[in-house]
Amino acid sequence: MDLGGPLLSLLPTTEGTLILESPTATWRSTDGGASFTQVGPSLGSRAYALPGGGYAIPTNNGEFSVWLSPDGAKWSYVGRPEVP
Repeated sequence: MDLGGPLLSLLPTTEGTLILESPTATWRSTDGGASFTQVGPSLGSRAYALPGGGYAIPTNNGEFSVWLSPDGAKWSYVGRPEVP
């Protein structure tokens, strides 16, 4: 697995799922880190676990936006939050 640079973030969960953010991709492991699958391009930021379940990655690649995932495998762009 080529991370393409330094690790940006590694988010462990209690279920053994890990979300890893590298400079080149977003990765997911369901076996405690024994293996990883690329699940998307790098979003350039840290992944966060949400209190109600699922994950969020806020980004600032020229425009602040948020990506959400219920399971860390499939990510959806939800756009920019409304900020006064």
